[in-house]
Amino acid sequence: MAAKEAEMEAANAVVAMVAGARVEASRAVAARERVAEQTETIRAAVAAATAAAAAAAVEVFIAVAVAVAMAMAVVVAMTMAVAVAVAVAIAVAVAASAIAAVAAAATVSMAVTVAVTQRAL
Repeated sequence: MAAKEAEMEAANAVVAMVAGARVEASRAVAARERVAEQTETIRAAVAAATAAAAAAAVEVFIAVAVAVAMAMAVVVAMTMAVAVAVAVAIAVAVAASAIAAVAAAATVSMAVTVAVTQRAL
């Protein structure tokens, strides 16, 4: 009879161990599922952060392109201002040449007038 009781106790202990193993297996499966869910959440967050970083990089690129275009516009405007200044300087030089030519012509005319007047006297 004691052997029968010991056998029953051993069987109960085995059943309890199997039940405990099933509980632990269920807990392990639940933990694995939680880890999988968290991994998916992390992946989604990383994907969103990557997309945001890419969008920010595109915005920075556009801002740099606009700044370069504005700088180029300033350079073009400065070049045009220099070209206008050179054109004005050329116009002033041409006008000075014309004035010098008129002055030379007036000097020649005056010299001719003086010479003709001296001959006449």
